[in-house]
Amino acid sequence: MVCRTIGTVFLEFGAVIGATHFKVAGELIAEMLVTGVPENQRLPTLQAKMKTMAGLLPVVQALEVVLAIYADARGLI
Repeated sequence: MVCRTIGTVFLEFGAVIGATHFKVAGELIAEMLVTGVPENQRLPTLQAKMKTMAGLLPVVQALEVVLAIYADARGLI
């Protein structure tokens, strides 16, 4: 495993793709969610969007179950 610090970003590289972690991924996603938002509105906007997404997690979980049932019924898994 190789660890590198690039500016304020920490990257950890493993021997295989599954062992590679980008610890900055959360920061990247947060930045994408507030792109174009004025600086003084970024935090409240991010908080509101994160709360909305958290509320949708049960929907995502239900979709995963439905897709798994479908895939199993079709012999895809």
